[in-house]
Amino acid sequence: ASMAKNSIALLAQRLGQWAVEALGPEALVERGPGALLDGRLAGFHRASVASTISGGALEIQRSVIARRRLGCPA
Repeated sequence: ASMAKNSIALLAQRLGQWAVEALGPEALVERGPGALLDGRLAGFHRASVASTISGGALEIQRSVIARRRLGCPA
């Protein structure tokens, strides 16, 4: 579960970052005439960053993987 969570969170974060790089600052506008996809893209980008923090920081999840799957000491 930790490996899947990390993979999905990092993929979402990369997709969000790519969208901002490809579409420019308008990708981060949530409301108003410049909002892309009615602000959903900005919300996705914000949520993708939060997903690496919520439910345990990415480094903590990596530690769990190292201990449980790879047998590394704590």
